[in-house]
Amino acid sequence: MNQNLGSVYATLGDRDTGIDYLRKSASAYREASQVYTVAAAPLEFASIEHSLGNSLSTWGDRARDKAVLEEAVAAYDAALTVRTKESAPKDWAKTQYRLGAALSMLGKADGGSDEALQRSAVAYRAALEMQSRDSDPDAWAATQWGLGHVLLVLGDRTQDGEAFNQSATALEAALPFYDLATVPEDHAQLQNELGSAYYYLAGSANDPSLYQKAAAAHEKALAVYATLPDRSLWASVEGDLGNVRMMQANASSDPDAMAKSVQAYEAALTVISRDRDADEWLRNQTNLATALSTLGYWRDDVALLKRSAGIYRSIQSVRTRDRAPERWASTQASLANVLGMIGAKEPSPALFHEAVAVNRALADQVDRDRDPERWASLQNEIGYQLTLAGRAENDVAKIEEAVPILREAIAVQKKIGSVPGIAFTEDSLCDVLTDLGAARKQKAMAEEAIAACQHALVIFRDGKMDDLAAGSAKNLAEAQALLAELQ
Repeated sequence: MNQNLGSVYATLGDRDTGIDYLRKSASAYREASQVYTVAAAPLEFASIEHSLGNSLSTWGDRARDKAVLEEAVAAYDAALTVRTKESAPKDWAKTQYRLGAALSMLGKADGGSDEALQRSAVAYRAALEMQSRDSDPDAWAATQWGLGHVLLVLGDRTQDGEAFNQSATALEAALPFYDLATVPEDHAQLQNELGSAYYYLAGSANDPSLYQKAAAAHEKALAVYATLPDRSLWASVEGDLGNVRMMQANASSDPDAMAKSVQAYEAALTVISRDRDADEWLRNQTNLATALSTLGYWRDDVALLKRSAGIYRSIQSVRTRDRAPERWASTQASLANVLGMIGAKEPSPALFHEAVAVNRALADQVDRDRDPERWASLQNEIGYQLTLAGRAENDVAKIEEAVPILREAIAVQKKIGSVPGIAFTEDSLCDVLTDLGAARKQKAMAEEAIAACQHALVIFRDGKMDDLAAGSAKNLAEAQALLAELQ
């Protein structure tokens, strides 16, 4: 009686979106298992435990309840003490499949373990031992999809390239059984997961050609999601497509691919709002700003760089130093970098002063003793931007302010043996002292500038950093010309 009641409640629970019927179903199945024990009625016991696991899995998934999912796993494990591969191969495979699904949900839950995901993959593979593409195609395809999905999650957690490879293989195997015409939303979801598998595999296998396959899969998913009334899935996949296009562009220095990345992020942000989903909004805004800054640099387009800087500024109104210090610092560093690129194209005192303020705020967050290399690098940036501000305003005192900052940074870099950091900062000091020596008519400054540039040049040449060596050689020549003039 309780077994039948559990089945009725389970059917009602499947039709409903809540958990009340599922809770009642689980309760009925638990009572039934006290009557049909493994000793008295092993086959009935296994069937009841399997059904109990089904109700608990759906309940745990809907309620995001880890304890309920753990009970579901225990129920399937209990069923498998009776349903063996040898005695009941088909039932064994069904329970292994459901166990794999429950473990997958458990592993993805808050605080879920990699072990649960690994066990899930083992269960799915066990089910495939008894399933065949020809004799049981629907079950086989569902298991391939489940296996591909859990391997994708596991690969993302552990950064295991082989997991991504196996995920793509399983998802590719499942795809023909989820036809676009008959089950469009399943087809789209599977295409989207396949796109993600290709994306991660491209990075782990160092195979940029896979980015195009990833983009094609995401675009097929978008074609379906664009027709749905709820645009949230469409926006999410647009963000994923933006990530793929950005990596594709970086791998081949392709401005057209980066422009497509910008378009994808912009599309996503027509739906994703700061008020409804602040985290998703921040992710896409940050990625859009990054894509714009790279595209602006490649195309020598100041307007794109200015858009990037504006977005970074807007992000900082949400991602504050107190709320998210690490991400705040990352955004500050990106903003400083973009400001530097804009300043190189359109020198502006206000811009240089903003860059100084941004880098000083960053430096305030860095412990000089714990991270001396980062601290010194920021001092170099501060000194460089002060110099640019001084030049733009024809303010020698501002340029002079940079000198002790750069000298202190070099002292720290020499103490920790930071190469090529020393060379970068010595090259900056050479440039500053040459300007200052010319303004103050001081031979000692020209001599210090020459010594700094000569040392930097040796490091750049030894490291085969030809572009940097060329710039340092130019600065050295100017310092030497100044010294000759002063003598």
